[in-house]
Amino acid sequence: MIKIKRNGVLNKVYNDRMIRNILLAFLIKGGSVVVGILTIPAYIDYFPNTTILGIWYTLLSLLTWISNFDFGIGNGMRNYLTKAIITKNYRSMQKTISSAYLIIGSISILFALVGFTLTYILDWNNILNVNDHIIQSKALRYTVQVTLFGVIGQFFFKLIASILNAMEKTALTSLLPLISNTLVLFFVSISTNLTEEQKIITLSWVYTLAMNIPYLVATIIVFAGPLRKAVPKIKRYDVTTAKRVLSLGGCFFSIQFALMIVTITNEILILKLYGADHVVSFQIYNKIFYTIVVFFSLITNPVWAAVTTASYEGKEQRIMKIYNMLLMLAGLATTTILVIAFAFQFIVNIWLKENTITIEVSTLISFVLYTIVLIFCYAESAIANGINKLNIQIYCYWIAAILKIPLCIMAAKIVGKWDTIILIDSLCLFPYIITQHIILRKEFNKIK
Repeated sequence: MIKIKRNGVLNKVYNDRMIRNILLAFLIKGGSVVVGILTIPAYIDYFPNTTILGIWYTLLSLLTWISNFDFGIGNGMRNYLTKAIITKNYRSMQKTISSAYLIIGSISILFALVGFTLTYILDWNNILNVNDHIIQSKALRYTVQVTLFGVIGQFFFKLIASILNAMEKTALTSLLPLISNTLVLFFVSISTNLTEEQKIITLSWVYTLAMNIPYLVATIIVFAGPLRKAVPKIKRYDVTTAKRVLSLGGCFFSIQFALMIVTITNEILILKLYGADHVVSFQIYNKIFYTIVVFFSLITNPVWAAVTTASYEGKEQRIMKIYNMLLMLAGLATTTILVIAFAFQFIVNIWLKENTITIEVSTLISFVLYTIVLIFCYAESAIANGINKLNIQIYCYWIAAILKIPLCIMAAKIVGKWDTIILIDSLCLFPYIITQHIILRKEFNKIK
C-alpha cells in the first residue's frame, strides 16, 4: 500500500468532499425519484396495452446486460486513476484513461457486430413471449436493433462516470441519468397520437438519444476542462497499464456478472414463467422499494471513492470509522423500508390513482426482505471495493448466481407465485452479508 501523508487540514477537506458529494447526490436523486414516480403512470398511459409495456421493460432489462459486460474496465480504471489523481500524475492518468477507452471501444465494436447479427437470427417474439398479432416481428426486431444501438453507445460513453467517480465528483454521476430519464419522461408524457407499434419504435429512438447525449456532453466538458492534460489518445495506450486495469477489472466484472444473474434476470424469469402482465406488477413494487436502494447507493458511491483514497494514503482508522457509519446508515435505511411497507397500499393508491393495484402481503414481505438484503450488500461491498478485497464477493455472488435460476424454476412448479423469485433473491444474497462482515471485522481488528 502506498502511504501519502496528509495534514489535518487536508484530511478535513477530504471528509468535507465526501459529505458534500453525498448531500449533492441526495438532492439530485430527489429529482430522479420524482421522475421515476411519474414515469410508470406515464408509461401506463403511453402503452394502454400492458403486454406491450411488459415487453418494453423486459427488452430494456435484457439489453442492459450489455452495460455490465465491460469486464470491469470502468471500476478497474477508477481505482488506479484515483492514485494518479492524488499524485497529480497526468502522464499516468492519460495512459490509464487511454488504455481503458481503447479496450472499451474494441469491446463495443465486437458487441455491435455480434449483436446486430443476432437480431436477424433470433425470433424476438418467441424470446419475449409475445404473439405476432400484438406486435409484428419486423417491428419488434427493429425496436431491438435501435435499443441495442443505444445501449452499446451508452456502454462506451458511460466510462466518463467512472472517471468522475475517481475525481470524487460522484454527485455528477447521478445527474447524468436524471437528465436522460427526464427526457424520456417528457416524450412519453406528450406523445399519444401513434399506434402501439409506432410508439415502441419511436420510444426506442428517444431512449437511444436520451441515454447517450448527456454522457457525450459530460465527456467533452471533462476533457476540455479539468482533464485536458489527460485526453485519451491511441498512442498513449500502454500494454502494462491495460493489463493492470484488466486484471483488477476482471475481478469487478466477475462480481458484476454474477450479481447481474441474480438481480437483472427477475423481469425475464417473471415473463417466461408467469407472463408479461406480472412484469408490470413487479415494476410497481420494485420502483418504490428500489428507490431506497438507489438513495443508499448515493452514500456508498462517495464512500467507495473516499475509502480508495484513504487506502492509498494509509488511513486505515478512517476506513474503519467510515465502515461503522455505513452500517448505522444501513440500519436507518432498514427502518425506512419498514415504514414504507406499512404505508405501501396508500402510497400506490396516490401514485397510480385509477390504475392502482391491490397489494398482496406475501409480495410485500418478499420485497421488504430483498431490499434490506441489497442495502447491506451495498454497505459491505463499498468498503471491500475501496480496499480491493474482492474475493468474498466473487465466491458468494457466483454461488448465488448458480442457485438462482434452478430455484426459481422449481418454485414456479411448486408454489406458482411470481413473488417467490424476489424471495429467492434474498436467500441467495444473504450469505454474502454475513461472510463479508466477518472478514472485514477481522481486517479491522488487526488495526486496533
